Amino acid sequence: MPAAPRVDGLPPSPTAKENSGDPPKVQREKLFDCEGVQMLGSVVQNMRELQEFAARPDDVLIASYPKAGTTWMIEIADCVRRGGVTEELLSLPSHKRAPFLETFDEFSSGIRDLNSMASPRLVKTHLPIQFIPQSFWNNRCKVIYVARNAKDVLVSYYFFHQMSLDMPEPGQWEEFFDSFLSGRLAWGSWFDHVLGWWDNREKHQVLYVFYEDIKQDPLREVERVARYLDKPMDRSVMADIVAHTSFTKMKDNPMTNYKDVPSILFNHEISPFMRTGLISIAESLSISLLPPRKKITVMLMGNHSAGKSSFINWYIEEHIQRTGVAIETQGFSFVTSGRKRESLTGNATLHLYPHFKPLQEFKGVSEYLSTEISTSKQKKFSLVTFVDTPGLVDGDMKYPFDVDQAILWLGELCDLILVFFDPMGQALCKRTLNIVENLNETQGDKLRFYLSKADEAGGESDRQRVMMQIVQELCKRPGLNKCGFDMPTIYIPNPNKPSRCVNQIEEVCRTIEKTINQTVQNTLNTVEKDCELIAATVECRLNQDREACTFNRRAHFKGFVFGLLGFAVPLFLLASLVLGTMSREVLVLALGESGTDVLSVYLSPVAYIWSMMPKEHYMSICLGLAGLSVILLLLAKWSFRTQRTLSSKQKRQLLDRKAYVEEVVKQKKRKLYEDYLRQSVGDHDMD
Repeated sequence: MPAAPRVDGLPPSPTAKENSGDPPKVQREKLFDCEGVQMLGSVVQNMRELQEFAARPDDVLIASYPKAGTTWMIEIADCVRRGGVTEELLSLPSHKRAPFLETFDEFSSGIRDLNSMASPRLVKTHLPIQFIPQSFWNNRCKVIYVARNAKDVLVSYYFFHQMSLDMPEPGQWEEFFDSFLSGRLAWGSWFDHVLGWWDNREKHQVLYVFYEDIKQDPLREVERVARYLDKPMDRSVMADIVAHTSFTKMKDNPMTNYKDVPSILFNHEISPFMRTGLISIAESLSISLLPPRKKITVMLMGNHSAGKSSFINWYIEEHIQRTGVAIETQGFSFVTSGRKRESLTGNATLHLYPHFKPLQEFKGVSEYLSTEISTSKQKKFSLVTFVDTPGLVDGDMKYPFDVDQAILWLGELCDLILVFFDPMGQALCKRTLNIVENLNETQGDKLRFYLSKADEAGGESDRQRVMMQIVQELCKRPGLNKCGFDMPTIYIPNPNKPSRCVNQIEEVCRTIEKTINQTVQNTLNTVEKDCELIAATVECRLNQDREACTFNRRAHFKGFVFGLLGFAVPLFLLASLVLGTMSREVLVLALGESGTDVLSVYLSPVAYIWSMMPKEHYMSICLGLAGLSVILLLLAKWSFRTQRTLSSKQKRQLLDRKAYVEEVVKQKKRKLYEDYLRQSVGDHDMD
């Protein structure tokens, strides 16, 4: 039994903080190293009590890494040990029927709850195998371990950290991803956890179950659990357990969905449906949907000295982008907010922004991508990602990739495109004007034009002259001469260099804020379109299935007819020939006078034709009949070719998906988006 570790600086167990008149708030726990494994402070602080826990011989321990299907297995095991779905299962929450061994707070204590329970007990734990109390092994307790694939655990665990208000702060997704890979999460490394239990499964007679196996064949896995717990039962009872523990039933069951957990511990408003529900349904139907984004994307373009980078630095109030008259970069730079200052290059940027992964198809672009993550909390930066495009120039300047096509492609994904014209010589760069003209054809509503560095244009008359030149040049373009141009003058304020020029730089900020608000409605519209696409795809699949069923029925009928003819016609003709050659006396003995007379009416034509045939052709006729039979049978086989159809289960799943998107997502899309947006803002405000 491992000794309780000593860890300095441990905080007290999480408690609710009382503020006058305010609802209580729970402190998020911190992680501490416990013999090489990251653990919650409350768990480390009470490790000695954990190790001294007195297990009973009839205890059943349900173990897993967090978010690997623990609640699912608890419900299955509880049903099995009770002999089926009982009234108590429907009236007592799962976390009270199987207390969590490592719970230590002012609301509950897993050890205290377990000690007060009557036997037999179900015990839940996420402890790595080396921390399991020795009493479980000494008493030869039944132990079931559930393992789930790392990708699904990672996503589910991330959302759980956001929902569970006493868990450590999850941070941005990319931070959480790194922590998961390095084992810097509560209960340590997923890799060490599942391997530790796997390596010791035979030594301790652990039933090792895979989440994916339960999902694929729940009846088989329920039967495995029943055998392991020495609880034989009828298949009808096991089928009831499978139905009771289905995802749909458990999601709606208040005894298993943790809705009774106090809101100061669980934020039930944070919903993963917008992130996973619609996307996973679409993927199951082979539909490619872009996942909803937390931030709008603002692309800045112009010539190499237009002041794009300077504007970004001013907006976030941090000198994060290099500036200057020289061409500072030939690539794309993404500037976004995060919890710590960081720089990324190359494909790391595409991992951070899955929307932009198709940029990999542009030869040479990946090597010229970079991301600057800033901790700035200025203005609306937490809801914006800036894309600083390469400075555009004419002449002999060569880019390492097709910069024009890359900008045009990005323009389709961006929510706002800011075009900066400076009053210097490069303002009328033909490359810039060409790209603007092409963007205007499909993305005209996103384009906004600004005269940047307006304070460097001289007097007001000089600025007006420059603006007129730019507008005239734009109007010469066939794709641009149908619209008017509003071109506010902007420049970066400098208290050491006052200017009389009107500065409308705040207009840019208002435009960005307006785009953020518009994106809410755009996202709702996208969700509705995605729902309609999914519903239409489901209906198309069902129509195709109905057509396939009709085709198969016709095929079966044609195959049956040809098969019948293949057997019956040759046999009938052969029988007719045989009977036609038999003497009347033999037929009278077999059928009588009247039967022979009736048969003679039908056989006389066959007998006549047969008598006309030379005897040397008899064999050919028989072979011909055999060939006819073969041809008819081949036609029968060909006609029996059927199309693939859906099973009843697959049809139900399709109808469930259609009902979900039409009755849940479409009806509740605004609330779902508000939850999602609240979560986004929470990433910024939760420190």
